Amino acid sequence: MEPYVYQTLPNEDSIRVLTTLTSTDEAEIRCSLGITSLQGGVEYATLSYTWGMDADGDAHLCRSITVDGQALQITQNLYDWLRRVIATKDLCMPVWIDAVCINQADVEERETMVARMADIYEGSKRLFVWLGQGTDRDEDERIQCMLECMGENRHWHYRKHAVTTRGGGVSVLCLARAAFDATDATNRFHSRKGNKTPLPSRLLPDSLRVLFNADDLAIAVQEINRLMELITNRRYWTRRWIIQEHALDDDKDEVILMWGPAAGAYIRTFTLAAATLTNPAWRDIDRVFHASVYSEATGFEWSKRLDQIIGVLGFSGWAPAMGKYGHTIPPDEILSMVTYFAHDFQCSDPRDIVYALQSLGPRRGLRPDYSMTAAEVFAASCADKLNVGRSVQAFLYSATMHKDVDELTAALPSWCPDLRQKPSGLGDSGPLGPCRVLAGNVLACTLIFHGVLESTNTVAEAAEGEAASANCPPALETMNLERLIGKQTQIGDLVCGFSRDEYDDLKVILRRNGAQLPDVRLIASGWFHIPSWRLNQHPLIVLSIH
Repeated sequence: MEPYVYQTLPNEDSIRVLTTLTSTDEAEIRCSLGITSLQGGVEYATLSYTWGMDADGDAHLCRSITVDGQALQITQNLYDWLRRVIATKDLCMPVWIDAVCINQADVEERETMVARMADIYEGSKRLFVWLGQGTDRDEDERIQCMLECMGENRHWHYRKHAVTTRGGGVSVLCLARAAFDATDATNRFHSRKGNKTPLPSRLLPDSLRVLFNADDLAIAVQEINRLMELITNRRYWTRRWIIQEHALDDDKDEVILMWGPAAGAYIRTFTLAAATLTNPAWRDIDRVFHASVYSEATGFEWSKRLDQIIGVLGFSGWAPAMGKYGHTIPPDEILSMVTYFAHDFQCSDPRDIVYALQSLGPRRGLRPDYSMTAAEVFAASCADKLNVGRSVQAFLYSATMHKDVDELTAALPSWCPDLRQKPSGLGDSGPLGPCRVLAGNVLACTLIFHGVLESTNTVAEAAEGEAASANCPPALETMNLERLIGKQTQIGDLVCGFSRDEYDDLKVILRRNGAQLPDVRLIASGWFHIPSWRLNQHPLIVLSIH
């Protein structure tokens, strides 16, 4: 069979959609690729998944499907999903899938489609989320039972949700859900009464406490924790692209979570179940009912991961929720918030650290360009934010936080953070003057000049009028530099700050390129306190940071 040949899309408003076809050969997957318009075209679904599902993220194109009589290579994980929806008849409309509907060999088309991701996902009728094949069908059924029990926001979920544990015992999951609801309601009652002390179990009505056997309750709680850990440890939840895919689909009733040969649930059910397990009342079951809830899944890292997943799934509601209460979040601020939140979500191509979230920001500026290196993309992304008024403080602080220096890090301008690492959570406090990234990735900004280093941790203060030469004589009074972050400093390095607020303790250390100012490069950042009366005496200095 001949390899599939893509037809050129007629314009940027066009996309391809895949339709599954019936086949007399059960081993064959037959499909058709059609072209439609994003404006008034056919209704279609979208798929959110990860190319590779193995522990090593293997995403080789190892399986073949028939598309319009030609052979198209796809990954094993996508092949498994197509087999599943064909067998269960879950797919009743054409579907847009990035690996199939984008000609991956055409770099220009790929850049265009990545730039249109917001329109593609906002225009879809339904979003399918594929977590991959499970290793145990019984475990898949247990997970589905757990989500049905813990993810319903109504009281009829107390019908008997019982599963057979791996050890052969029976765990009645709804017992744990009932205990949670009782604990949560009691905690909220006492909170309204202003009672913040822990609620002992003896304050619960005897008629309620006697309904729960502590041992049975502990088994149910531990089983629920274990099953939630199984589904949240899937590789899918580490993928950066899923953030925009969920954020751009705000109809959660049309988002379907799928895994294994037949298991599934609405994403809203999964989100409510995950939120239940991060609620303080879930941990309080141990104290209120004297039922041990310990399991390997209840550690800090697991709770943190659950919070991150809930944040991803709930992101589309952030801006509308803020608007409901009269708060407007600028698009740049939203993108910065998501970037900070998403630092643990990765992608195989470091350039996609930027491109995977670009659709959530303002519709301007950086357009996907895979001819650029990762260092060029990082610098262009940061320059785009700085040139529209983002504070230089957080960028310079993050740039000094490099944990490991590799080829990519070394290629960055000194002021540019490595976006593979967690960004600074510092808020805006400047700049003091115009801040702009010029040609050649030179950051021009105005800072307060505090002085130069006269030893490894002592700053000789700058006197009025000495900013031009940055050549300060030893001062009678010196300032100590503490908590130094970044590279090694040397005598003569410049120390600058961001504002005249005496509580703004963060300062940056810069090194002159040669002997002349204003050309410098960023070396490190550190902390020291300057009283406001002294701070106001320090002059401003215009610098070009390379």
